[in-house]
Amino acid sequence: MSGGGHARRARIQYLHTVVRPVLDGRYSDDIGKQLCSAVAEGLLPAGWMSYDNGLHGIAQRYFLQDPRMPQAAGDRLLGGKLGQRTPESDPPYIAYFDEVELATEVGHCFRVLGRSAETAERGAVEGLSIES
Repeated sequence: MSGGGHARRARIQYLHTVVRPVLDGRYSDDIGKQLCSAVAEGLLPAGWMSYDNGLHGIAQRYFLQDPRMPQAAGDRLLGGKLGQRTPESDPPYIAYFDEVELATEVGHCFRVLGRSAETAERGAVEGLSIES
């Protein structure tokens, strides 16, 4: 297994056996929002771990479920809808991710998709040096 293979199994088991039953409970609005926020934080790594192991269909399901939890929690930052982002409000674990990092990630995506012309074009737009 590559990526988060062994950790993925443990996380998925935990999500299904512990977290899922808790979601069926009844809670005050405040507790319910906190619970949804915590679940969203658990689903996202499960998606990336699945993706790292070539389980792209499963990863997509986790990524599609993930936005519902922050919405239920009323947590826009956790939902990753970076149109309202202000760098000073970012959590410490994402502080490194800026416009250059985003351009790099987009370039990697184009390269993996075999769309190198768009990789070079994106680099030129962002003012980056893209090497093959």
